Amino acid sequence: MAKSLYGGGREVKAHTLVAGQTIRDNRMRGRVMIVEETGNQIYVRGYEQVDSKFHRFLDPDETVILVTQANTETTKDGVA
Repeated sequence: MAKSLYGGGREVKAHTLVAGQTIRDNRMRGRVMIVEETGNQIYVRGYEQVDSKFHRFLDPDETVILVTQANTETTKDGVA
């Protein structure tokens, strides 16, 4: 399954994120989320097509794992 391809990453504070970056969901480590909006709260949604219905609001001081090159054939954007 495509989700198993995601590995590594580095810890960052949520307030350093910008729209378009991808992170691991702290509640479900196998799920990758994409940053949609930033501000007082950071809005993220599921990046895989099957996870796109999932979303969260992050606290700016929350620590998250930044994932790079998360695009696969099954991401919401459809870019591999």
